[in-house]
Order: sequence, then C-alpha cells, then structure tokens
Amino acid sequence: MNRYKNTLTVLITLIILSGCAGMKPSPKYTSDKSGSRKSSPVANRKSKNMPPLSVATRLSSPIKLSMLNSINRYKGVPYKWGGDTMKGMDCSGFTMKVYGESANKTIPHHAASQYKLGTKVSRKRLKFGDLVFFRDIESKGVSHVGIYIGNEEFVHASLSKGVVTSSMKQPYYAKRYVSARRLLR
Repeated sequence: MNRYKNTLTVLITLIILSGCAGMKPSPKYTSDKSGSRKSSPVANRKSKNMPPLSVATRLSSPIKLSMLNSINRYKGVPYKWGGDTMKGMDCSGFTMKVYGESANKTIPHHAASQYKLGTKVSRKRLKFGDLVFFRDIESKGVSHVGIYIGNEEFVHASLSKGVVTSSMKQPYYAKRYVSARRLLR
C-alpha cells in the first residue's frame, strides 16, 4: 500500500510539473533612471504576447520576415507622443518605422493619414502586416493604429504599456475597431 502511495505521489507531481513547463511568463516592465518603462529583452522573447519566431516560417516574403524582426526589436519601447525612436514612440511612429525599415515604404506619422493608404481589408481576411485602425469612443475618426500579426492579435504602441501585443477580441479594442488596410501584397 505504501509503495502504491509513493508511485501515485510521484506520478501526480510529474503531471503537475509537466503542465507548468509549457507556461510562458508575462513581460516584466521595469523603470530606468529616466522613469521610462522598458521590458527586458529576455522577458520579451519569452512573452506569450510576442509574435513567435515560428511565425517567420509561415511568412511568404523576405519583407514580412524583416517586418517580424522590426516588430520584435521595438517590443517594450515606452510610449512617447510624437516619438519614433527606441527612447519612445507613439502608435503611428511605430508603424511608420516598421514599414520604413522592413518594406522601404514611407508612410505618414499620423494614424488618420495612414488610414487613407493601401486597400481596405475585411476583418475576416486580415494577414500578417496589415494595419488595423481604431477610434476613440467620443469621436468618429481614426485615432490609433497597429500591425496585425495573426490570431486576432496586433502590435501597437499603447499609451500605458509602450509597444505591446494586444488581442483584437479584448472589449476595449473590439468596441473601437474601425477597419484595416493592406500596404503589402
């Protein structure tokens, strides 16, 4: 009977530990001396909110692979209105930099102006790299932009968290979603 208990205890412990092995930690934000928030590169790489590198194997072009690298490089950069550097960037600065670096496309540093580019795409047909647009509840115009990465997720510069991945299913974004535009073929 005692041998049965020991075997059962070991088996249960192994099951619990193997379940935890697949869990990924959330990104950890820390403050530097200037007070801006950053995420460590290690936390970024392990975050479930970061586009997995396996996405790269499903991408059909070198431009999209380059875009994935740019997106990953900017993860954790703090939000700064009007910014487009590693020290801080806003949503349209983020999309402008990613498209400029990876696709050699010059796009304006303004979400509403970016909304006029490319071709309209239905939500059902979104692909990696499409720009997704959102509005403030109080206004009808576009006020926020991000880059769609698949699985109902997009990367953007959040006012409170900097450059992060968010779900389009989150009530906040689902309520504010306007449309999407495709700039890449």
